[in-house]
Amino acid sequence: MTRKTPLILFILLSILILNSPVMKAQQKYDKLWKQVEVFSVKDLPQSAIKQTKLIYDTARKEKNFSQMLRASLVRMSLRGDVAPDSFRIDINEMETWLKQTANPVDAAILHALIGQSYMDRGYETDYRDKETNESYPEMALEHFRTSLKNKDALAQVTVDSYLPLIDKKKDSALFGHDLLSMLAAFVARNMESLENVPKSEVVALYSGLATYYEQRGNKDAAILERLNELQVRQDSDGMDKSLKRMSPKEYKAALLDMISRNEGSPVCADVYSRLLDADMAPKEKLEYARTAMQKYPQSGFFN
Repeated sequence: MTRKTPLILFILLSILILNSPVMKAQQKYDKLWKQVEVFSVKDLPQSAIKQTKLIYDTARKEKNFSQMLRASLVRMSLRGDVAPDSFRIDINEMETWLKQTANPVDAAILHALIGQSYMDRGYETDYRDKETNESYPEMALEHFRTSLKNKDALAQVTVDSYLPLIDKKKDSALFGHDLLSMLAAFVARNMESLENVPKSEVVALYSGLATYYEQRGNKDAAILERLNELQVRQDSDGMDKSLKRMSPKEYKAALLDMISRNEGSPVCADVYSRLLDADMAPKEKLEYARTAMQKYPQSGFFN
């Protein structure tokens, strides 16, 4: 009887989970999305678009932000394939939704994704459309900047609240799976792709995040953001006059200084990993690799 108890508990728990409101809601949306997939495979874009509208309306009634946003983005993509000129209508709908959003975290996510939509559309637009080519990157940048203004609100929310829209990443555990780190990484990557963004602004973004986490006692998160900051400085091609490129010698010195100040942290394995990519003699690199493996044997970087 004792041996059967764990199995019985597992079965009861599984039944409770499968019949929970959250699980039932997810199963309902899975079925709705499956129909979108079926229409897409059958090359029935209008039917797929109507299905995403149904999902959006259903999610709106239930105040399910993640499903609303997913439906909105997929519908935008589908309509773009059928009618390229539909972008303006779709983006206006998203901006109207943004204006009506009271939740600062939902608004931050909308800002980031609207920014990406403007950025992607700017790349697709005919080069002769000068007005669009100039205005869309500026609109994208403004939305990216606004998305990270309320750091406190984003830091207090975990990505669990926005599953499956946002996936958990391995490194996000070091940030407490907070939404701030995930959204900031998304925004920073996009800003680095925009030609109208000076590299110094991206550096300032990473530096500000590092300081933010340092002030809140999250040393590991701060180290990772400082690493991102150093990487941008190192990767600078010198064409951007707003940022002086770090020389290989300066980059190596900065990493060694970071290691000396943070050797007690397991995240230092990440710093060693970057150090091994720095410019140095093979023999010296081998010595650093041995040191790293001795100090951080559990790290997956050195396998």
